[in-house]
Amino acid sequence: MQNPSQQMTAAQQQAQQQAQNNAIRADILANSQRMKQQIASTTIANSATTQVNVPTQNVGLITGFLVKVVAQIANPGAGSSLLTLTPNGPANLIQNVTFTDLQNYQRINTSGWHISVVKSLRQKSPFGSSTPTDSPMGYGSNWTVIKAPATIAAGNTGTITMYYWIPLAFSDDTLVGSIYANVVNATMNLQMTFATPAQAVVSSTSDPSLAVYQGAGAVAGVTIPTLTYTVFQYYFDQLRQSSKGPILPSIDIGTMYELKTTPFSNFVAGQDNYMGYSNFSTSFRRRYCGTTRSTASIPPTGRTSITSRCARPTRPTCRSSTRLRGS
Repeated sequence: MQNPSQQMTAAQQQAQQQAQNNAIRADILANSQRMKQQIASTTIANSATTQVNVPTQNVGLITGFLVKVVAQIANPGAGSSLLTLTPNGPANLIQNVTFTDLQNYQRINTSGWHISVVKSLRQKSPFGSSTPTDSPMGYGSNWTVIKAPATIAAGNTGTITMYYWIPLAFSDDTLVGSIYANVVNATMNLQMTFATPAQAVVSSTSDPSLAVYQGAGAVAGVTIPTLTYTVFQYYFDQLRQSSKGPILPSIDIGTMYELKTTPFSNFVAGQDNYMGYSNFSTSFRRRYCGTTRSTASIPPTGRTSITSRCARPTRPTCRSSTRLRGS
């Protein structure tokens, strides 16, 4: 029997678990294979459907998804006017992104522009874009990744290309929030809702916050002839194994990184205006990925959530916060 004086305190146990988690995380980042796999690619004609569901591949330790969207916007010669790119522009091609994990929990439920802004803020530079430079050595905007014409004249068609990074892990150098997907008894789903022509292009008297283009006048008859989306899954493969299974950072995979948007109506003068947020409840159940777990790592005793939420009025102003929810 262990001497009571030699028993670790709760703080020491927590520090030991965190140190073990960090060591396993560092090993995966340094030695496991970083993989990129295309899991979906479809072309939608004339906005035949605006909502698609993409089942993920149950493989590896998933860190996120890269989504490429290429769309055409046709501005008719009659009944419409000159279209000008809005401030959020091509980011509004996707109106909503919803990701449901292995336990049927929605980790992500937010807009395309929010996903785009969060990625730029996290990497401290515009995602998929260059920044101004005065270098005489050719550094700068040499290859356009995200593309959208500034204007589309009546009778013309413009082609827009947009990329979105949909994160599961908190950042590129950590596995916090990642999902171990090598399971056989559960599935995940990535749902995307694309803009309809009426949402993508609005008239001069409408709010352009969630639109791609705004007309100088009326915009009757605008169409989206084709929209092609391609989804890539990013994950770590070839994880180190023990006799009990893969060696995983239990604290990292027991943590959820959430991105959620709360819509609400316009403020009414002289009345209370409530802003709804999801409950920050604490879960004390052990959280394993399906039926596979590693006894080489210490299982989490609860679930932690790192949450970035955006409260959006009719004209959105993003208020993002980071909160911790744990046992």
